Amino acid sequence: VLLTLELVAVGLRMLFDTQFVILQKHENIIVESMRISQIEMCSNSSREDQQYKDIYERVVLHFEMSKPFLKGDLTINDIVKVVFSNKVYISKAISHYTGRNFRQFVNYHRVMYSMELFRKRPDLKVAELSEQSGFNTVVSFTMAFRLFVNETPSEWCRKERARLLKTKN
Repeated sequence: VLLTLELVAVGLRMLFDTQFVILQKHENIIVESMRISQIEMCSNSSREDQQYKDIYERVVLHFEMSKPFLKGDLTINDIVKVVFSNKVYISKAISHYTGRNFRQFVNYHRVMYSMELFRKRPDLKVAELSEQSGFNTVVSFTMAFRLFVNETPSEWCRKERARLLKTKN
């Protein structure tokens, strides 16, 4: 009965845009509890963002220092062991900061490494670049390269070789 009366009173308040003194205290309590829960949600969100940032930075540091992407059979479980996190957090951190999934993140690093390798050794063939960059097949290398560079490895190598010769002379 009391609950029904309270609902009717709130409905009348909304309808006539008035306040009932008896419910004002109750309304203030509700408003305050909503404000507190919003603050808690924001602080939890910033803690979570910091956690993902820390995980992402550890993953990137590991990739830069140890170059695990050069292993053709690299899995997210290999990274879990080194970064001391779980698959879900690592995946979410990578996705949040790069917009890529784990496999795309690995392939991106492989492609960037292959480009760096080619600049040091322009005599390498595409198949050699593919193998030395951690790709299992030339086809997967070509697909990943095209995705990130917008041209095939052969096209890019030809242009890069010409650019290197031009700067050498």
